Amino acid sequence: MKRSILATLVLSSFLVSTGRAQVGGSGTPNTIALFTTSTTIGDSPIMLSGGSIGIGANFYPQLPAKLFVVESRNAAPNGGQPYAVFGTISSDINFAAGVRGDATATTGSASGVIGVSYGPHGSGVFGIVLDPAGGGFGVAGGHGAEAGGGGGGVYGNTQSTSGVSSGVRGDAFGASGQGLGVYGQTYSREGIAGLFINRRGGDILAGRVGGVLDGTPDTAVFRVDGSGRVFANGGFRPFGADFAESLPVKGSREGYAPGDLLVIDPSGERRLVLSGTPYSVGQRGAAGSRGNRSLQGNSGERAYRGRRSVGDVLNARTCDEGH
Repeated sequence: MKRSILATLVLSSFLVSTGRAQVGGSGTPNTIALFTTSTTIGDSPIMLSGGSIGIGANFYPQLPAKLFVVESRNAAPNGGQPYAVFGTISSDINFAAGVRGDATATTGSASGVIGVSYGPHGSGVFGIVLDPAGGGFGVAGGHGAEAGGGGGGVYGNTQSTSGVSSGVRGDAFGASGQGLGVYGQTYSREGIAGLFINRRGGDILAGRVGGVLDGTPDTAVFRVDGSGRVFANGGFRPFGADFAESLPVKGSREGYAPGDLLVIDPSGERRLVLSGTPYSVGQRGAAGSRGNRSLQGNSGERAYRGRRSVGDVLNARTCDEGH
C-alpha cells in the first residue's frame, strides 16, 4: 500500500514539473536581469560596476567614483524634450526641490550640482521661472556666511583666450519696459553696487549701442581705460542726471547752469528757454545741480506739450542757493 502511494506522488510531481513553462536565456555579469519575453531573461539597462549603479550608462575608467549614473540617448515621445533625470515637487516650503545635490565636505571645492554642455548653444545649467506676475529668478544663488571671505551668491568664469566670451552675462530681450541686462545693489554704506577690475591694466569699462536689432555692428560710445581716464563720444557733464536733464532747451545745454530760471519758449517750440525778465508767468522751474523738488506752475500756463506737461508738476533740480 505504501509503495503504491509513493509511486503515485512521484508520478504526479513529474507531471506537474513537465507541464510548467521553462525559463531560459542569458545575461551579462553585474547586470540586473529583465524578462524580455514571458519565458526569456536578458539584460536590463540597470548595471553595477565598481560600486556604482547605472541606468543606460557607460562607466568610464577615468571617473570611477560615480555612485549613480543615468544616461539618455533618445528623444522623448511626441516631440517632447528628453530628460536623463526628471524630478518634480508640489510643495511650496522654502528650499523644497525637485532635484537637490549637497556637497558636505568642509574643505576643497566640491559642488552640489555640476552641469556640463558640449553644444555651441548649450547651457551647463539652465533655469526658467514661469510666474505670470513676472517674479522669481531663473537661477538664484545664495551666500549664507556672515563673514565675507571672497565668496558670493553666483559665480561665473571663462577661460577663453580669443574671441569674445563672458564670465557672467545678462540679456534683457524685452522691446519695451525697463529691462536690465545686469543689475547690482548693495545695502551697506561701505559696499559697491558694481566693481570692475582689469588685472592686466586694460580698459575697465566700455559702453556700446546699436547692433543686432538693425543688423549694424555695435558702436563704441564710451570707455574707461586702466588709468581711470574716460573717453566719451557725447562729452562729459559734471553735474546732474535727473528729470530736469531730459527736458529739451533752446540752444546748447552748455549755456545752462545751476540757478538759471527757465520758462516756456514763447515761440511755441516744445522746449524751455532762459528767462529774460525777473518774473514770467511761463516760469516752470530752476535749473540746479542736486536734489529733487516739485515745483507747481501757473495752471493756466500749459502750453508746453513735450513728453510731460511742465504745467502739472516739474521735478526740477534745486539750485545752488537751495531755492
